[in-house]
Amino acid sequence: MADRPLEVLVICSGSTCRSPMTVRVLQEFVQRAGMTRDVTGSSAGLAVAVPGGPADPRAVAALAARGYGGIEHRARQFEPAMAARADLVLALDRGHEAELRRIAARAGVVTPIRLLRAARLADDGPVTGPDGALDVPDPFAGSLRDYLRTLDLIEAAMPGVIAVVRAMRQRRPYSSAERGSE
Repeated sequence: MADRPLEVLVICSGSTCRSPMTVRVLQEFVQRAGMTRDVTGSSAGLAVAVPGGPADPRAVAALAARGYGGIEHRARQFEPAMAARADLVLALDRGHEAELRRIAARAGVVTPIRLLRAARLADDGPVTGPDGALDVPDPFAGSLRDYLRTLDLIEAAMPGVIAVVRAMRQRRPYSSAERGSE
């Protein structure tokens, strides 16, 4: 068994809608996959207006409508050190992905950065295709229906994310203390 859980960091704009929803859905899918001891999730935003603020009430309502239950969340401003500590960074849209790659390059962070809806094992750089086709649109200031549509996209992406974290978990090296006990 590896020394610590694999940490997935999810990034959106304000850390009140998409990223907290994604982390809550990730937690559920991780539990269903029997990996709760192996994977953790957290979120942050690239432009947080109110650090420490709660998830948007419509995000909470959308999650509750789908049976995800409670969400404990406080908005956090993204810092490069967060990505350096994470094992995988998931961006919710291409703009986030591009900005995260720029920040990571400047800070020397080598953590894999993936677009949520295009999670894959190889890091071949940004995904190509029609602009915006793989983005998870920001429902901020929209209706509950908008949040539910966003949740649809997040849920649909989870099997791919689970496949990536499962493969990463299997490849992860053991700590030196664990190797010595074999």
